[in-house]
Amino acid sequence: MELRQLRYFMALADTLHFGLAAERLNIVQPALSMQIKKLEEELGAALFVRSKRKVVLTHSGELFREEARRCLAHAEQARAIARAAQQGTVGQLRLGVSSGAVQSGVLRSVLRSFRSSSPQLLVEPEEIHPARAPDAVLRADLDAALVTVASLVLPRGLETRRMIAHAAMVVIPEDHPLAEQPDIAPEALRHETFVGFAGPDDPSGLSLTAGALGYVPASHRAVSNPSMTVGFVAAGLGVAIIPDVMARPEPGAVFRRLRGTRFEVDITLLWASDGNPGAKASIARMLADTADGQRDSSS
Repeated sequence: MELRQLRYFMALADTLHFGLAAERLNIVQPALSMQIKKLEEELGAALFVRSKRKVVLTHSGELFREEARRCLAHAEQARAIARAAQQGTVGQLRLGVSSGAVQSGVLRSVLRSFRSSSPQLLVEPEEIHPARAPDAVLRADLDAALVTVASLVLPRGLETRRMIAHAAMVVIPEDHPLAEQPDIAPEALRHETFVGFAGPDDPSGLSLTAGALGYVPASHRAVSNPSMTVGFVAAGLGVAIIPDVMARPEPGAVFRRLRGTRFEVDITLLWASDGNPGAKASIARMLADTADGQRDSSS
């Protein structure tokens, strides 16, 4: 039994006239008669009583009409859902998120834009270390990722959009000899022990640090949680390079600008060039919504 046969049956059931039904379906009357006969043979039940004067639904036909109507409605709903999924307006989008994206407020604005542009789309954030995000997106473990990009070398096959950029700052213990200076040159920190946020592909946690300083520190210690970085510095266990968005008051620590460097920490959205078409469509709408919001706020 085909959906086409159900549509033919419904046209005849509604008109009770082969000629009118064939005209509505834009087919010839013999083709309609053949398909109705084939449907009845497949069902093993007569759906219509035919005479020279009229066509009447049988009892089986009456009952079958209600089920056929439901079936066609469900088929149309399935078609609409498939189309909406292709357009990225329904379904689920798995979004990898790093701590920097959360602390910067970018995650909040991105989720707000997704809700505005695709209100029926379920965005599922999943915490991920920035170094792991590119491969996770390329493997389709994630549909996209919103992560801190410092000195990461991104592989081919990714599309990116920088959502916001933060200046890199140095955090040092409040009793450090450099604490009185308004800003600090990278060379003045060459012999310091640095605290870095480590991850699977960045065991030392010095990716951001090396990018900002222009050299790899000789001494370092790593933490697995970025929120611990400033706490370790406040405890006198070293110094650290952090995005300025993380520069929140902490007893025992002070924050200073890096002198002579324009190194920025980007919060970037990543997605695969040949990834899920629905995810790509929803991302495109979200970015358009974000851009419209930025224009409105600046006008």
